[in-house]
Amino acid sequence: MLSFNKFRPQGVVANLFNQTRPTLIAPDTFISTRSYSIFQKTLDDPLRTSPTCFAGKTVLVTGANTGLGFEAALKSFGLHAKHVILGVRDVEKGEQAKQRILQTMPQIPLSLSETTRDGNPTSQRISVRKLDMSDYDSIHNFVNELAAKDGPLDVAILNAGVFGVKYEPLSKYGWENDLQVNVLSTALLSLLLLHAKAIKPKTGVLEFVASRRMRTVRLTEEEKNAPSLLEVFNRKQEKFDASRQYQVSKLLLVAFYKSLATRSANLVQGSPIITAVCPGFCQSNLSRGHQGFAADVLRAVLNTFVLRRTEEGARTLVTGTIPEEERHGRFWYDDELHDVMLPDNVGDTQQFANKILQDVITAIQCDTSVPVV
Repeated sequence: MLSFNKFRPQGVVANLFNQTRPTLIAPDTFISTRSYSIFQKTLDDPLRTSPTCFAGKTVLVTGANTGLGFEAALKSFGLHAKHVILGVRDVEKGEQAKQRILQTMPQIPLSLSETTRDGNPTSQRISVRKLDMSDYDSIHNFVNELAAKDGPLDVAILNAGVFGVKYEPLSKYGWENDLQVNVLSTALLSLLLLHAKAIKPKTGVLEFVASRRMRTVRLTEEEKNAPSLLEVFNRKQEKFDASRQYQVSKLLLVAFYKSLATRSANLVQGSPIITAVCPGFCQSNLSRGHQGFAADVLRAVLNTFVLRRTEEGARTLVTGTIPEEERHGRFWYDDELHDVMLPDNVGDTQQFANKILQDVITAIQCDTSVPVV
């Protein structure tokens, strides 16, 4: 098990990052931004701030105009990234996010010793690109533009996701929204990035933002024996369980990731590091669809007693991108590296993961072209 302790930030990088983002917690200060959990009865250390520097690197963050994605983009910029690309569905909101980053960190240099490089002024170090995760054509166009304009990425953080309140088959391809965005579209984006060699081999990092809550999913015998779990959970349910649907979508994503990581060498010679992270229970707008007094009260209780701040959760997204081979195919959370553990009752986990990958590819192929794994 890899611990974060040996990566604790030192010297000017840690000082610069904390000074330019006053709300950040100094890495050696014990303050529980997660607060006291009335469920876990524990008081935990906050997650560490990033030990790394992104100087000279190009970083992509999807779902970057708000929540964890915005905070991850902000941190990447603050860590001297040469170029931060915000992948967003709404370009106007993406431009607003860009301005918030520039206003928060107006004088972050490209490196510790210079304010510009190659004539690249600060405002041009952030690009806003349209990426509609419910539209396969948008995903294809996004990757094509990346490959044409930006060269290979150093880091790709696939953060965009949804948490549906009710069964909403909003997808033009006939899929329930959680399955469409969290599984199918994220899978397609990852495959296209790899196929286009849009991420640097060996030292580049492709990061899936997952959730270890997927381990709480208990599949019934009928579900396990079904030809396709995607089809099972795409059916309109008499009583839609939003929480379970979200957890299932993350289970399918992690299974896809687990299989992809083992096969990545077959996709491109010299694969990037493919990894997954879990930011934990965080304050975010994923639950924005839950409205009303009861939902507001529950949110207030969770925010006070259980959830990490969005900024703290985003630390995991950034620290998860340290380019080390041992992270390939593994799971980073709570500042430690873990093996990928699927629910106990899925049977052979690699066989299950391989089946999910094939099911996902088959489903996508019904509506668009997919690189062969």
